[in-house]
Amino acid sequence: IATPAGVCGLRNLGNTCFMAAGLQCLTATPPVLSYFLQMQQGDEKSPLPGSLMDNFSSLLSKMWSGRYSVVRPVEFKQTLGAYHSQFKDYRQTPMRSIHQQQLELKSAERFGNIR
Repeated sequence: IATPAGVCGLRNLGNTCFMAAGLQCLTATPPVLSYFLQMQQGDEKSPLPGSLMDNFSSLLSKMWSGRYSVVRPVEFKQTLGAYHSQFKDYRQTPMRSIHQQQLELKSAERFGNIR
């Protein structure tokens, strides 16, 4: 049975419900969703491979594909921790901090400051 696009949960990786809740909100925000779906269609500049935005884009793509009812955000969590040590372990971290880091990385990628 196919899952409707966007109806997809995120598996808790161990005390990551804080991250999952924020990601669910972010991926359901129309401007964010539109931007990343357009990027996947080639209408927007793609993020650097392996970057946080690349992993976020892949996660969003899986969540909105209609193929999954649950996705494990392992790659996103690992990449987030690689860029920012405060997210490396599984302590609860305010989602606001994750959103801020994503916006800063996206800005840096857009202006070519991250390789």
